[in-house]
Amino acid sequence: MASATARSAETAMRIHEAANLKNLNLAIEQATHAQAKIELAKAQSEAAQSREKLNKLLGAFGEQTNWTIAARLPELPGSEVSISQLESRAIQQRLDLAANRQEFIALARSLGIARADAILERAEVGAHYEREISGEYAVGPSVNVPIPIFNQGQAAFARGEAKLRQSQQRYLGLAADIRSDVRSARDRMLSARQQVEYFKSTALPTRTRVTEESQLEYNAMQLGPFQLLQAKQEEVKAGAESVEALRDYWVARAELEKAVGGPLNGKVLQLAPDKESRNHD
Repeated sequence: MASATARSAETAMRIHEAANLKNLNLAIEQATHAQAKIELAKAQSEAAQSREKLNKLLGAFGEQTNWTIAARLPELPGSEVSISQLESRAIQQRLDLAANRQEFIALARSLGIARADAILERAEVGAHYEREISGEYAVGPSVNVPIPIFNQGQAAFARGEAKLRQSQQRYLGLAADIRSDVRSARDRMLSARQQVEYFKSTALPTRTRVTEESQLEYNAMQLGPFQLLQAKQEEVKAGAESVEALRDYWVARAELEKAVGGPLNGKVLQLAPDKESRNHD
């Protein structure tokens, strides 16, 4: 943009020197170029700050700060992983859910339950249909989980049962939240993908065609140099916006990987059970 406005301002100066351009029009072109230079300086400053922020996150110093990045972002992948596969990956890979699961198993073992992990594996999540106090009917999630029958005559076992149920509900609640986070993150990624595809299929080709037609009109002396340069500026602007859309896609994809707890495709990260669990099995 700065390069395009510089050429426009230079052209305006030459035409003005030939007494074929008003002072106002010259001032407008020069002001546009000045604003473009300001925006360029801001972009360069933001790039330097972002680079240093990344150095800090990486713990880089000295020669390590001379890293470079690819000139262009990768193109969109050919296809996306289905939401059902992503949810399954998240349940298997998320470390916070695994920690919650181990907390439940440890509590169950303290109560003398050897196969505590089987309780979670047999948990059934379904739908519950009931009538509200107001008389309306509502449909919502229900959870049916097999719980060992404790000796109700002992208060200690009753308290243990309550704590176990609480731990179990925390696990199932976290699993539901994780699935929701995965769906939300995937929706954002797909929305960003649609924008990138629109730029590639429609917005950028249209702007390029406008510039080409403007060049033909200029060559035929039916269009002034400022209109031609303006068309080029708009094409450059559309190109910058398409790069930002592609960046947003990869950021959204990274956020989805965070929600899933690992890569979106390839081998699923398996969390090995502890020795005590294997011995009980």
